[in-house]
Amino acid sequence: MELLEKTRDLRVRLTVENMRGSLRPYVAFVDKIGSERFGMTVYIGHLRDADGVNPMVKKGRAGKVFSQGGRRVWHVHLHDTFQLKTKPDHSPPIHRDGIIEWGEVFTALRAIDYRGVFLFEDGRGEEPEQWIGLAAEFPNNFIARYSQ
Repeated sequence: MELLEKTRDLRVRLTVENMRGSLRPYVAFVDKIGSERFGMTVYIGHLRDADGVNPMVKKGRAGKVFSQGGRRVWHVHLHDTFQLKTKPDHSPPIHRDGIIEWGEVFTALRAIDYRGVFLFEDGRGEEPEQWIGLAAEFPNNFIARYSQ
């Protein structure tokens, strides 16, 4: 609240980023703050269902997850994963080994009328130049995978 107050005359918006688990506690936190300048960052790699698996790899789950956040979602970290129950991965979207259901993610974002920012989080595992190349391939890879 203090940071919101100190930045009230600036063009600053603040978000809270989800950690491991669901979006529910973050939705409640944003609602409790109740500011038009406070929303959510959805970090795809941190999401986990009760079974420990990232819901973005499961058919039919992305819409349910993003609908929890709805209008509160202002920022999304895009990256892929290929380890279901362990650490969050930071691979570029549509990584050759990735398993995120990107078509469902973007359908879910359209459903909540998402107009925020997309961030390609830094890579871990690839060399920086390789990671940048993989991130740059995302739009074409998305079209190739989902344009049928």
